[in-house]
Amino acid sequence: MDAERERLHESLQRLSPAAAEQSGQALVRLVIRDETGGMGGRVLITLGKRNQGESLPWTQLRTGTPVQLGVEDGEHAPAWRGVVSELRRDSIQVALSTWPETDTGSPT
Repeated sequence: MDAERERLHESLQRLSPAAAEQSGQALVRLVIRDETGGMGGRVLITLGKRNQGESLPWTQLRTGTPVQLGVEDGEHAPAWRGVVSELRRDSIQVALSTWPETDTGSPT
């Protein structure tokens, strides 16, 4: 499972952000729309496109899918692992174990 995850991560790194999103394996250019506390001390982060009227593109991500959040244009920026807890037409909610802290104060 870890080897499969590593292969997927490496293949996504070779793609442009637009191509990664088009493949259905990634969502890019998202902003935080809401955050709340969840069960077991988890942090629930709701993300959506910058334009709130814009729907998310087709994706292979589903509830329960492990994901990694990162900062745009942050090649060596920190990343946070989480799990998709809800997927809607215009937003995705991810459960994280801790709040994603960055130097800028607001991860995108």
